[in-house]
Amino acid sequence: MNRTKALSILRAEAAKYAGRRYNDLIHLIDNSINEPVLGPDGVEYQIEAGAVWDDMPNGQLRLFFSVDNGGFSAYFPVSRTSLIAIGQVYDGQL
Repeated sequence: MNRTKALSILRAEAAKYAGRRYNDLIHLIDNSINEPVLGPDGVEYQIEAGAVWDDMPNGQLRLFFSVDNGGFSAYFPVSRTSLIAIGQVYDGQL
């Protein structure tokens, strides 16, 4: 897997959540998103986006994003996380 291209795809996925508030992102805790995405190189990648409580329920929210193209790369996906505090708006940056 080309990790540079995978990171570019991951950043584009994270940008979809830019401008969303903490309360709008909480639903990702129990509803992580897994979907295929066709990369600019014609390769199909698997995107996962979700959230977990960082320390305790109703505290900081940790958003996570990962991407792989199946096979061996599924064991070592490109992953990034961001922390969102109560009342904060996600800027879409990783």
